[in-house]
Amino acid sequence: MGASQDVIQVHLDRIKVVNPTENAVTVVLKENALRASSKADKKIAAGVDVGPLHGVPIAVKEVKGLLYCQTSYDQLHRFRNTNGIR
Repeated sequence: MGASQDVIQVHLDRIKVVNPTENAVTVVLKENALRASSKADKKIAAGVDVGPLHGVPIAVKEVKGLLYCQTSYDQLHRFRNTNGIR
């Protein structure tokens, strides 16, 4: 594994340990993160200037729906639309 992949894996491992009690992460895009980190490592190895934060894991607060990903925002939006809550 490369540096980005290692960092992602450490974060994924920590989420797996902590999240059952903290419930801070509702959706973990594990495969997407590993795939993106692999691409980041390949760019870095090829000497591409990717910037200082390329490959750094982030968490996104789901204030909006995310493309190809069900979120709790989506569930609330559906609930409001079906029950007339404003």
